[in-house]
Amino acid sequence: MRQYQPPDPIADARETLVARLSEAASSALKQLVEAKHLYQKVSVPADSIIKEVRATTLDARLLFDRAVDPFLKNFRFMLSSAIVRTADRDGVETTWPTLAISNVKIFCTHCHSREAFAPIWYRDLVNDLAKPVARGNGPVSDSLSPGYQLFWLAYQCQVCNGSPEAFMVRRKDWDLFHEGRSPIEFIEIPSFMPKEEREYFRDALIAHNTGKTLAGLFYLRTFIEQFARRKTAAKGRLPGDQIFDEYNKTIPEKQRDQIPSLRDWYEKLSEALHEAKSDNELFERAKDEIERHFDFRRLYKIN
Repeated sequence: MRQYQPPDPIADARETLVARLSEAASSALKQLVEAKHLYQKVSVPADSIIKEVRATTLDARLLFDRAVDPFLKNFRFMLSSAIVRTADRDGVETTWPTLAISNVKIFCTHCHSREAFAPIWYRDLVNDLAKPVARGNGPVSDSLSPGYQLFWLAYQCQVCNGSPEAFMVRRKDWDLFHEGRSPIEFIEIPSFMPKEEREYFRDALIAHNTGKTLAGLFYLRTFIEQFARRKTAAKGRLPGDQIFDEYNKTIPEKQRDQIPSLRDWYEKLSEALHEAKSDNELFERAKDEIERHFDFRRLYKIN
């Protein structure tokens, strides 16, 4: 007959803590893959979770700290399709820190839409670094802090079953960083943007999303300048104000005061470039107004 085991509030609190941290980290990873761009990050709200669980231990908080602090400093996340739980012979369940790798919804270049992608392969490279290397030195992981991990994740579109999309994610303590993607992210562009110059606009967004806003400003200016040159058949080295004066003549007079001015934004972008000013706010405003300009062209059927 199995002997009665009294409840252990510290063990129960630890189980709750590990489960909640695993769920929050798994959610953060999904958000990172679906919504963040290269070199951006998502933070796991670990401090608030630890504080909330600690508050449930009442008079045993000091014991909770002694039991949990070493664990929080030394654990590494496992990768699995679900949060890993095991049970011993007495049926006592243990929850392990886990990043649950689930389906994500990202843009499929083959389907030309956002689709569900399923995980088909994932690996923690720190586990491989823990293996002795051929040159006889110790495992590389011996020199890595416990809060450091490096993950490779591969997903496949569930509609077309095309080529996998792979992501590299770095974990540093409670932050997850988007460190790489193969192939590079494809950014959707509104259908009313001109096809001939669209790649400059896409490159502007990629540059801005990866922290190279100054390059993004250059691509935005290149986008509108090349469009205006094509519409006015401008050739050679002409000043921007002359090009856009001619471009404005191609817009019906009654709409000129309603449509955002590409000349104004060419001047604002040029000013930032001359000052080598990496202005995130300027980029966002310029992008939105340039998109509005071309949306107006669509609405007014301006060829």
